[in-house]
Amino acid sequence: IGDDAEAVVKRWQARTKIPIVYINPAETGCQDFDACLLLFKKMQQDPAFTKIARRPRSVNLVGFPSGPGLMELTRLLEGIGLYVNACVMPAVSLEVARSYLAAEVQVLYPNAAYAAAYKEFFEPMPIRTMKPDAPYGFEGTKNWLESVAGEFSLKGKVRSVFGKTLKTLSADWEAGRRETAGAVAEQVA
Repeated sequence: IGDDAEAVVKRWQARTKIPIVYINPAETGCQDFDACLLLFKKMQQDPAFTKIARRPRSVNLVGFPSGPGLMELTRLLEGIGLYVNACVMPAVSLEVARSYLAAEVQVLYPNAAYAAAYKEFFEPMPIRTMKPDAPYGFEGTKNWLESVAGEFSLKGKVRSVFGKTLKTLSADWEAGRRETAGAVAEQVA
């Protein structure tokens, strides 16, 4: 139809400090994930982005699935004395993007579907980057926590914090194991 949306965006960008990202739906499918990352990349070009003060003992969690598991990881990190500055991907808000570099370390969740986004948007940033194994199961979670804690010389705190958490979860874990064992026994019989 002859619209020049990019020129309109350029004119409006000159009038506002709020970053504007134009996505041509004919080219990208207008996915929210892409829009968030493009906005994040545009914000990284602002000199103010890298001038934010670092918060000691803070981390960003990138690509971690939201839900109870993420809340448990956050509590474990806080228990050993770390602050979770941001949780990003698949979405990122303006507020979170602006304060992203306040963290000392970014921890990337091992997800092959995010590998290209990690490489383009996160790994080039001036922040220490970790890619530990996924925190699956009790042992995997403990190993993950030790790995992150090691970046801050807090590895010695993991045993007691993890032990307390394990103690509170063990009754539910055992109940689930019994239930599963019963369901398997019924299917075999």
